[in-house]
Amino acid sequence: MNQPHVFNIQMVAPGIELVLEALAELPLKRVKPLYDEIAGQYAYQLQQLPPSDPEADTQAVEASAEA
Repeated sequence: MNQPHVFNIQMVAPGIELVLEALAELPLKRVKPLYDEIAGQYAYQLQQLPPSDPEADTQAVEASAEA
């Protein structure tokens, strides 16, 4: 039996959320397994992140708003 190839695609959080939002607009019967796979990996990786520094997050948001 041949195992399917597995690809690692790196995306930032807003990109993942956009993909999930777009998938949610498609017929559930066709996209649910893919949606669940992406959402599951995203949730798992979010849990693996170190606790964030709220002050650093605020500075990053302010810097992006100024750009």
